[in-house]
Amino acid sequence: MILKTSDKTIDFKTLGYQLKTKSYDQSPSKNYTKETVIGGIKEFVFENGLKNKKINVVLQCLDSISLATRRINARDITPSLLNGGELTLDYEPDIYWNVKVLNNTSIDFGVAYDTLSIEFDAEPMAYKRYTATEIAIDGTDINITNSGNCPSYPLIEINGTGNITLTHSDGNAFTITGLTGTIFIDTENMIVYDDLKASQLSKFTGDFLNLDVGSNIISTSGTGTIKIHKKDRVI
Repeated sequence: MILKTSDKTIDFKTLGYQLKTKSYDQSPSKNYTKETVIGGIKEFVFENGLKNKKINVVLQCLDSISLATRRINARDITPSLLNGGELTLDYEPDIYWNVKVLNNTSIDFGVAYDTLSIEFDAEPMAYKRYTATEIAIDGTDINITNSGNCPSYPLIEINGTGNITLTHSDGNAFTITGLTGTIFIDTENMIVYDDLKASQLSKFTGDFLNLDVGSNIISTSGTGTIKIHKKDRVI
């Protein structure tokens, strides 16, 4: 099990911890409200997104590590547990969960081994790991595959000059006007910014593109390069 925070990466196995048991909700619960019309005979259900999942893990420290070292390791990982980050489980190395620890963790110290219990509060969907490659904008269609099992919202990085247009095969499109460097289109959060984190929404017109499950054809026009940082999701 690996927890990657903003400033460090903790591999629990290298600290002597073995993952013994783990459990989490197979599907997240829905946020919803129910309303009954006055004089009506049924309820109306209004859905509003998904709730976070709970991931419960129990780790056991290897017998070969001394009690003093085990206690030092336990203290060292505590700040990272409080900060949260990207959690990767041993049997799913290709995906990660964005997690936080909202409730206290517990550890049972023993003479021979320790048992560490953690409850992670995780976003309802996990993300697949992906390294973006730079593609030239030359009028050639780009085929991007969403390998998750639900629509994803990528971070699109464009470097170029002038006006650049991206058009998805589903008909959605956007245009960046007056580009003079690098710009980022965060389709999940619907924001546009440059490499100094300054808003460039005024240069953006059109739709924030999402990637359907499977193949996605995107046509381009303009001059420059593009990187599509995929955020394929697994529910």
